[in-house]
Amino acid sequence: MKLAIALGLALLGFSLAACHRAPLPELGSADEQLYSHRCGACHSPYNPGVMTPAMWQVKVKVMEQQIRKSGQPPLTDEESKTILAYLSRHAEAH
Repeated sequence: MKLAIALGLALLGFSLAACHRAPLPELGSADEQLYSHRCGACHSPYNPGVMTPAMWQVKVKVMEQQIRKSGQPPLTDEESKTILAYLSRHAEAH
């Protein structure tokens, strides 16, 4: 069971690494720039199409904890809502 979980996570990591290099949607828009600036402060921003809206909800919550741990200013409620709306608009439909 642990091996299956580890393999699944590895495959997800490889697919995310391959997909996050594609150009971001709405390039140059205020929403894309906010996402790129805040989420790209620690890593290259992932393309929203690599996850579903529900997956992004979870991921953003996890990353908000990482932002706090890293000493970066936390996302405001408005930034979090804007980033989640941007990611959801362009997320994988499932």
